[in-house]
Amino acid sequence: VGEEKPPTPLRGPGRATNELPPGFEILWASYPRKVAKNQAVKAYAKINPDEALQARMLTALQRHKTSPQWLKDDQFIPHMATWLNARRWEDELPIGTNQTWAGAL
Repeated sequence: VGEEKPPTPLRGPGRATNELPPGFEILWASYPRKVAKNQAVKAYAKINPDEALQARMLTALQRHKTSPQWLKDDQFIPHMATWLNARRWEDELPIGTNQTWAGAL
């Protein structure tokens, strides 16, 4: 009878690994509410953004961070996984959000 091999660790989307998707740390560092990182990693990996989409996401995140809702209270900032899964970088925010609200603080 043959030797038993140890089980091979599972890899791929949604599998446990210490490796973060390329570009994730940049978005995570910019995100104001740092909770549920594992779920955020999974959502980000599922999207697998290229450089252009990553830039769009970061630009949108900067606008969201100056929106009245996000400035009001930390409880109104969604978890990053929720923001990613809902494709919130595609939201249309009121015109002048950056200038009006960032300067009002």
